Amino acid sequence: MTHQIGGKRLALRRPPIVSAIIPCIDEETAIGQVVTAVLKQNVSEVIVVDGASRDCTAERAKAAGARVVVEPRRGYGRAIQAGIAAARDDADILIFLDGDGSDSAEFIPGLVSPGLLLRLVYGASFTDLSPFRAIRRDELGRLGMKEETYGWNLEMLMRVAAAGLPAVEIAVGQRRRIGGVSKVSGNLVAGIRAAWSISATFVRLALELRHQRLLADNSC
Repeated sequence: MTHQIGGKRLALRRPPIVSAIIPCIDEETAIGQVVTAVLKQNVSEVIVVDGASRDCTAERAKAAGARVVVEPRRGYGRAIQAGIAAARDDADILIFLDGDGSDSAEFIPGLVSPGLLLRLVYGASFTDLSPFRAIRRDELGRLGMKEETYGWNLEMLMRVAAAGLPAVEIAVGQRRRIGGVSKVSGNLVAGIRAAWSISATFVRLALELRHQRLLADNSC
């Protein structure tokens, strides 16, 4: 059976069920265009996780065809987890991207291509912590993700590497945001908070994963 995603023809037993998750706060200028662009890639659903925006983000996301979930608690990881929980139960692949228009939806076919998802890459060679990524839902559920703030993206990469999962990094053409204001860039306090959270996540998780490896080695 051949299925087409965003112009690419893929040989599959059945079409993959793809859920796109977009966490955002106060992105009314961009979110409608982002949702429309993602839906054009033949994804099965778009879930916008709104962090209690004070503008019309939720309304414009709905108007563009997204399902909106409100997560009033601040924290990038919390928003992502809320989106995962809201995704349809039969979703095979979860896509994550920002709602400011900086991630090019046209690269979604490359992210969900079975050739990329199944290609074995020995060792970790990630060069960026981009939020724009895709992962099989069953593998994500086995990673044991815990981080609720800025360290979520780093935690996923570290757990993927530690688990020896097949992974590949591709260029996705990062763009300038369409509108709105960055929650970190240009804000010294937010930047320091994000850097601290990411650093703390790295140290905590490195120790945790090392301890798990030692226990596994001793049990052999």
